[in-house]
Amino acid sequence: MDNRTSPERSETTDKIMQQLKINLTLGVGKAASVIPTQPLQVVMRMQQASLVSGDMPRLMSARDVVGELWRQDVSGKSSFNNNLSALYRGVMPAMTKEFLKSVVYKGVLITGAPSLAAAAIPDYVQESIPSYQYHFIKAVIAGSIAGVGDVAFGGAFESWATFSATAQGANSKASFFNQVSEGKTVLDKVGKLYQGAVPSMVKGTVAFSTFFYTATPIKSAVAGYFNNEPGAKTPWYGTLLAAVLSGGAVALTSSPFDIAKTQAQMPNASKKSLGQALKSNFQSYGWRGLTAGLPLKTCMVAAGWSIAFFATQRDEKVVNEPMDRVFNKN
Repeated sequence: MDNRTSPERSETTDKIMQQLKINLTLGVGKAASVIPTQPLQVVMRMQQASLVSGDMPRLMSARDVVGELWRQDVSGKSSFNNNLSALYRGVMPAMTKEFLKSVVYKGVLITGAPSLAAAAIPDYVQESIPSYQYHFIKAVIAGSIAGVGDVAFGGAFESWATFSATAQGANSKASFFNQVSEGKTVLDKVGKLYQGAVPSMVKGTVAFSTFFYTATPIKSAVAGYFNNEPGAKTPWYGTLLAAVLSGGAVALTSSPFDIAKTQAQMPNASKKSLGQALKSNFQSYGWRGLTAGLPLKTCMVAAGWSIAFFATQRDEKVVNEPMDRVFNKN
C-alpha cells in the first residue's frame, strides 16, 4: 500500500514528468543531430571497415572513402541522388537509435549508474583510499553498469545502424533483417540481432567510464577558466565546451574498441574475437589501426553535442545534469 500523502505523490509525479520531458527534448535533439552528421558517421565506419574489407584490405583515408562512395553505382551511371544516398545510408536506424536511447534509458543509466557504483563500494574502502583512487574505481564500476545496460537495451539498434552504414559497394543490397532471419533457431536469431555485443559492451564500458571520470573535473576546469565563483552558474558556452571536451576524451579512449565493434557488425563480418581483432589491427597498421576514423569521430561528437544542445534551446538540465553527477566522498 502506498502510504505517501497526496502532495508527496504529486511531487514524485511532477519529477517523473519533468524528467520525461527532458529526455524527450534531448531525444529529439540527438535524433536531429544525426541528419547533418550521418555522412561523417558513414565515412568513419567505412574507414574502420576498410581495415578488413576486400581481398586486399587497406586503411583508407576519409578522402578515399568519400571518393569511393561518390563513384559507386551498381548501374554504372553516376547520379547525385545515388551518391548522396550512399553518404546517408543507415540514417533512419541511426535516428531511431539516438531517439530511443535518449528517451527510454540513457538518462537512467547516466544518472543511476554512479549511485549504484557508490552503493557497491564498502565504506571502509572509501575511507581508506585517496580521493582520486575512489573517483577512478567509482567511474569504472559505474561505466561497467552503464556499458552492460547500454548493450542490453540498445545493442540491437546499434548493430542495425552500423550494419546499414557499412552496407556499401558490393554489399549495398545486404539487409540487416535478412541476416537476422537467416538464423536457424531463436537463439541464433538473437545472436545475429546483437552481433558484435562483446566489443560493443567493452566500448560502452570504456566510454562511460571515461565520461564519468572526466566530466566533473573538466566542467570544474572550464568553470574556473571563465572565472566563476564557487556555486555560480556556468555560462552556456562554458557548459557546451565542457560537453565537447568530455566527448572528445570518450572518443579517444574508446576508439580501438569502436573499430573492433564496427568490424564485428559490418556485412560479411569475420568471427574474430575482440582480442584477435585488436591484435590484428595493431599488427597490420600500428597505432593507426587503433585510431582509424578518430578525427571524424571527434568532429562528430563535437557536432552532435552542439546540435543537440541548441536543438534543446540550451535547456540547462539536459546538458548540465549528466555533468553534475558528484564524484566525491559525500
